[in-house]
Amino acid sequence: RWSLVVLVLVGLSLFFVSPPAVLVAGATLAAVGGESARLAGGAAVVVAALTWTLQVLQLAPAVRHHALPRIWALSLPFASLLYAGMTLSSALSHRSGRTATWRGRQYGRVDAEG
Repeated sequence: RWSLVVLVLVGLSLFFVSPPAVLVAGATLAAVGGESARLAGGAAVVVAALTWTLQVLQLAPAVRHHALPRIWALSLPFASLLYAGMTLSSALSHRSGRTATWRGRQYGRVDAEG
């Protein structure tokens, strides 16, 4: 079932992490590249900025509900990286047979049969 873990990690990367990464890469390309690179970099910056803006607008009501500063809406890509790391860590722990531990208590594995 590693394909599901990979699918989740790729999905998180594509949908949440790539907009700020493409924004930075596009801006760099536009700043240091030739004319065609500036055009491609500029287009990438516009698309990435629009995508990230839509993400921020979608997260804004939750940020407002929790009475957080508006700047927190920009944190979605970083939160998804954290979530991806926890997902990978959980999958690796499950694969190695380690069970969950919380507050010093260890919880056994639940069998599929019930």
